[in-house]
Amino acid sequence: GGIGTATYAFGVLVRASIMAQLAWRGSMHRKISQLKDHYIICGFGRIGRPVAERLKATGTDCVVIEGDHNALEVARERGFLAILGNATEDDVLLEAGIKRAKGIVCAVNSDADNIVIALGARELSPDVRIIARVDEDGATRKIRRAGADHVVSPFRTAANDIANGIINPNVAELFRQSSRADSG
Repeated sequence: GGIGTATYAFGVLVRASIMAQLAWRGSMHRKISQLKDHYIICGFGRIGRPVAERLKATGTDCVVIEGDHNALEVARERGFLAILGNATEDDVLLEAGIKRAKGIVCAVNSDADNIVIALGARELSPDVRIIARVDEDGATRKIRRAGADHVVSPFRTAANDIANGIINPNVAELFRQSSRADSG
């Protein structure tokens, strides 16, 4: 009798948990479907997370696409609309509202994936603004051909900042102070 009762109680708890999760997911999908002129952030890592947080701080709507469960939970805990999936898949981009989006940030850790995301985004929404990160110098040209409007190389940017700090420390400090003032 005790084992049957415990099994039944466990089943009720699991069912309630699943129902709550489905209700939350439905609510999130409704919110995403109502967005217009929002940004899609592909990847909630070292680049995507600060971009999403800056957009949120300025009141700009965004949807995060993330393939890693842990990063997805962090995004949701921080109040972002977030979709679990691979942004290289058209269905996931459509779910995030690519056809109504103002822009998309390709910030996953793979240059090849960022190129595929840019290609898919451009095909699904020809007018969307595409901003992509690259790690390899050779990928810049390829991702531009894939449709990216703006390409950023975090390593090149960091290297330039370091070199500027050595060559013109006063100018570099002025830029740092200006950047801090812009951040709030």
